[in-house]
Amino acid sequence: MVALLRPLSAAAFLRVPAAPLTGSAVAASAVGGRRWRSVRANAGGGWLSGLLGGKGGGASTAMAVTPGTVKAGDPVLHEPAQEVAPGDVRSEKVQGIIDRMVDVMRKAPGVGLAAPQIGVPLRIIVLEDTQEYISYAPKKEIEAQDRRPFDLLVDYYQPQD
Repeated sequence: MVALLRPLSAAAFLRVPAAPLTGSAVAASAVGGRRWRSVRANAGGGWLSGLLGGKGGGASTAMAVTPGTVKAGDPVLHEPAQEVAPGDVRSEKVQGIIDRMVDVMRKAPGVGLAAPQIGVPLRIIVLEDTQEYISYAPKKEIEAQDRRPFDLLVDYYQPQD
């Protein structure tokens, strides 16, 4: 990832020609008597970079739309999701949605996905936490988290009439 540090003056900023993003670690130039620097951020390390493939993923990779998910602003993301009746959870339709969600989640850098993220307006989430997701964290943080398996209790609330 390359960050451009330029003058804060709006007039000076507008006069600065667009600088090509090169592979150099640091480039400096003088424009209008003021200096600016182009610096390469540390895109090759850290846990996020590891989840993004260790290729210096950076923000542009993290912000990219994952195949199978809807884009920000999609109407399904702005409406409340509909409940799924407990009896419908084992239906072929709902199980197909869950299978699709798991597939999309595993292809993306993340540990969970909600059905509206794939365009389905239902209250369904899938979660998966693996050793891979914590292997990039510092050892002290891993030890402090005291990770262990647990049972997830899903409490279905149905209002009384």
